[in-house]
Amino acid sequence: MKLVPARFLPAVAFALFSLASFIIIMPAASAGEVEDYVAKLKTHYQKTLPINAFSLSSHFTNKQYRDHNYWDYQSPNVYMSVRTTEMDLVKKHFYDNDL
Repeated sequence: MKLVPARFLPAVAFALFSLASFIIIMPAASAGEVEDYVAKLKTHYQKTLPINAFSLSSHFTNKQYRDHNYWDYQSPNVYMSVRTTEMDLVKKHFYDNDL
């Protein structure tokens, strides 16, 4: 069995020290804490309103300006965008989502 050469000892010692300190310092979360946190999130944020009217989706191209000195000269200047608008005329609200 060969021993680790002396030139690698500082690196091995640092790696072992880092691993040990990570294991010791790393906080552990119990299942109860996670459930309490999720319950707190659910009470803080409301659910989105249901929309039963109609949805309109459109695809369009956007142009990005890139001059001839741009680092990635082969990338396209035009990219595809998607816009979805969901409208409910009864409840008088809508959602507009851009991707």
